[in-house]
Amino acid sequence: MQMPHSSVPECVRIDGSNLRQAVEATCGHCLYWEEPEFFATLEAKPFPPVWVDHKRAWFEKTWAEWGACGFLALSDGKPAGYVQYAPTQRFPGFYRYDYGMEKPPDAEVMVTCLHVPVPFRASGIGTRLLRAVVDDIRARSLGRLWAYVRLDSANNPAGPLDLYLAGGFVEVARSKEVAGASFALVKYDAG
Repeated sequence: MQMPHSSVPECVRIDGSNLRQAVEATCGHCLYWEEPEFFATLEAKPFPPVWVDHKRAWFEKTWAEWGACGFLALSDGKPAGYVQYAPTQRFPGFYRYDYGMEKPPDAEVMVTCLHVPVPFRASGIGTRLLRAVVDDIRARSLGRLWAYVRLDSANNPAGPLDLYLAGGFVEVARSKEVAGASFALVKYDAG
């Protein structure tokens, strides 16, 4: 497969200078975990500009209360992937997530989105993004990292199970099937 870029993608921290680029070009516009009630009211695509405002507010509050919480992969200066993570209490949707399996302990860190657009998949970008998160969690001595990974879709917003397993995560639980979807809970011990 020929990649749509000529340079090796770089992973940069999401900050105020690149947040709009990250949110508009990837699944970063999604508010499923951060504002589940608001997310449920807006099903329109393309996503309304108000979503960007809500996402920016979430990032700014998370930066102020917790610190860095995402990376953006850039290829030739254009977004080629996105990952978002933070403690569970930063994601109200986490507390509503019920697929018949255990939940990560409260206040531990979750990856809620790891998205690589189709033209950039199978190029190592997902691996680099996940490694950036693991390295950050380890450097900050934050213990474990968790993710819910959808098993029945390669277009899973959190990324494919194989990516996590290859990155040193272990599967700790599988969900029951709900509305045709099933999930695995994976964790990484960065301790």
